[in-house]
Amino acid sequence: NDKVQQFGFIADDVEKIERIYKTSLHEPKIRSEIRGVKANGSSFYMSLTLVSSFYKNQKHVGTYCFVRDVSERKKVEEDLKKATEAALEANRSKSEFLAMMSHELRTPLNAIIGYSDLLTEQAQDENRTEMHADLVRIKDAGQHLLMLINDILDVSKLEAGKTEIFN
Repeated sequence: NDKVQQFGFIADDVEKIERIYKTSLHEPKIRSEIRGVKANGSSFYMSLTLVSSFYKNQKHVGTYCFVRDVSERKKVEEDLKKATEAALEANRSKSEFLAMMSHELRTPLNAIIGYSDLLTEQAQDENRTEMHADLVRIKDAGQHLLMLINDILDVSKLEAGKTEIFN
């Protein structure tokens, strides 16, 4: 927007502006972001760029100040920061939930595998081949499911920082 607008500074930032100006007396170019108030009373974020001129003897001649409204960019940055924090918290909660669920998931599954193992042996001892094949499938499916659960829990422990990887 090339339109010139009137604006003022927020009282809390006046000291910061004074420090920026004092620094510009020794530095050729300074950038900073501060809050401002437009003529209509609405607040905004502005990017200040101060460019100073010096004589060859390093004496300060003058400073030009360029102001740009960066409110939209600041809002997008704040929204992105909030969204990132929310996503990280959700991921952390998910990982902690899965890590804590390891006992609750494994215990009943181990019982199913154990009982199917006992029943498989009993069916084999009693020569009940039709039951034996089904029980072996139950046991194999339980072991496969336990392996998948272990893999999921290992990944969640890595994400939660509760496991270390060694090379």
